[in-house]
Amino acid sequence: MNIGSSELKVLIFLYISKGYVSRKTLSQELGLGEGVVRRILEFLKNRGIVNTIRSGNYLTELGKTFLENYLASYKITALKNFRLEDYEDYRFALAAHGRELVLEKNVVEIRDCSVKSGSDGALIIVVENNRLLLPPGNEKLNDYLPRTSEKILQMFDLKNGDIVFVSFSRNGFGACVRGIVGILDCIRELNPFF
Repeated sequence: MNIGSSELKVLIFLYISKGYVSRKTLSQELGLGEGVVRRILEFLKNRGIVNTIRSGNYLTELGKTFLENYLASYKITALKNFRLEDYEDYRFALAAHGRELVLEKNVVEIRDCSVKSGSDGALIIVVENNRLLLPPGNEKLNDYLPRTSEKILQMFDLKNGDIVFVSFSRNGFGACVRGIVGILDCIRELNPFF
């Protein structure tokens, strides 16, 4: 099943929420009109990916599996939301762990895709010799954001060559989701075989 960026935003938001989310919250957090969200939810519900009850909307087991497989097609192995503790203003963060992912595009362009999509900022982190590095200059993440570096090392089973995309915001996880989807869109433009 083909899905667009808006459907992916809804799926990821429901996935990281791990609970019931109202249509209004999805609309506000993701910057989508309520009518658009209603159509997306109906589309996903008709395919057994989302269920709706009085308390809100949630991903079914089929929906979780679908999203994980969809992300795997981008070589994304995990998504984790967390608090960005090194920056008081940017408390919300969403990290996507990529394995065997080759970035041929300038990392600054990829980071900009996240910001243009709605996040306040993004980090592209490469694992090299068991260190978390920030390309293009390959500075150590630990030198700039020690608590974030430690958190990422705890969240993921990282190996040399892995990439972690982090989208962050001061205004909630919806902006982080938009940023991660912006990065995935950027990767898809780079490699249409994804």
